[in-house]
Amino acid sequence: MTRTSTFARFLSASLLAPTLLAVPALAAPITFPLDPGHSQVKLTGYGVGFIPNSGAFHDYKGTLTIDPDNINFCKVNLVMQVKSLDMGMVTSTVLAKDFMDPDTYPTSSFTGACKPGADGPVLAGDLTVHGQTHPFELQVTFKDHVLTNSGTFKRSEWGITGHQGMIGNATKVTVITHLPDSIVFKNDPNN
Repeated sequence: MTRTSTFARFLSASLLAPTLLAVPALAAPITFPLDPGHSQVKLTGYGVGFIPNSGAFHDYKGTLTIDPDNINFCKVNLVMQVKSLDMGMVTSTVLAKDFMDPDTYPTSSFTGACKPGADGPVLAGDLTVHGQTHPFELQVTFKDHVLTNSGTFKRSEWGITGHQGMIGNATKVTVITHLPDSIVFKNDPNN
């Protein structure tokens, strides 16, 4: 082997090594708390079937795990204290024994994971309300570092049948999480 070929190999290896070392590492999934300091859990019911009445839970805990390299990946675990639900003027009706009945059913919960959907990620899992657990899906959107999950269920399917004439059957759930500015989803169509 000549000095020139040895030097050429050394030079090639020296120039190539930084390129190989500069391959970016994949981001690991990140877990965030779901609590009143970082998020909101809202419910919207419809009086007489069409007049919206919104409220929010004020005592809840859980976690949200996301992967900035994959907008279709997330995991959520959330437990809400039913007595903390404030629906304004209809709170006492919603928390009555013939409706949410928090003395018998003190918590509601959701556990799920994201999957690809036709209009972006969908959070699919199990929603437990009024002691009954059923599959439930929420549409996932991400804009300006705010992750919003929303979906609608029929309360009668969870055994909440009181006040049918006064309060409609559809109940919208919205979970809003404010993420740090440093979180940017690599495959987010909104970026």
